[in-house]
Amino acid sequence: MHFDAVKIQGAYTHYAAPDSPVGVADSADHYWLGATYDIQSRWAVTAGGYYIKVGDGGGDAAHDPSGHAMLYELGTTYNLSKRTFLYGTVAYVRNGSNSNFSLEASPRDAVNNTSPLAGESQTGAYVGMLHQF
Repeated sequence: MHFDAVKIQGAYTHYAAPDSPVGVADSADHYWLGATYDIQSRWAVTAGGYYIKVGDGGGDAAHDPSGHAMLYELGTTYNLSKRTFLYGTVAYVRNGSNSNFSLEASPRDAVNNTSPLAGESQTGAYVGMLHQF
């Protein structure tokens, strides 16, 4: 949906994994809603909310147990030219008591794990520049 300078987006996805090991969640539901506001032709601000609910399951070393999380994000882009833009985003994830969803996708190992502890929240931000050659 698009209203002049505002674009609203949303989606729902159901994930099913019927071959999951016994005791591990075999489904999840993911909802999201967001909006982008074009402040100027070069500058846009985006906000979004994302909710996930993982089905029943006890979890194991590589899978989250049943639980849920809510993620909020606010970002912006500024076009310097047709091929170069600046961007930045700040986000916050609020996990349910059994969940440890992270803002960063990373493998679950002792060295690179960026996931918060189960039930803990996480805040993060990034900024950058993209140039297309």
